[in-house]
Amino acid sequence: MSSDPSGARYGSILGVKFPREGVETKATFMYTIFNEPFTKGGKEFPAVPEDFEFAKKFFGITEKLLAEGKLKTHPEQVGPDGLAGALQGMEDMKNDTVSGKKLVYRASDTPSDSTAEAKL
Repeated sequence: MSSDPSGARYGSILGVKFPREGVETKATFMYTIFNEPFTKGGKEFPAVPEDFEFAKKFFGITEKLLAEGKLKTHPEQVGPDGLAGALQGMEDMKNDTVSGKKLVYRASDTPSDSTAEAKL
């Protein structure tokens, strides 16, 4: 987003109103990048060629920046106990005790005798 008040725009994947006046907002349903109509929640959405063209440019630029090392992903932290351990990882996120890491749990690491259950 630009700090220039003329033509300020904000895009997101959520349909929220931007808190600053004079900012044009646009929500994008990411499915539109495939340039095909789709149905979500019982509602039909048309293909959006502009989103498809933008995605081609965006992903091309992103791929180049990643290859050049100019973009870095969050470091991965592989947790123990596979899917059973993922419950602790979700609890850690809920309690804000993890930050700046991508938590990864391998299904193949789940103990065969695991009885872990999620509390909803």
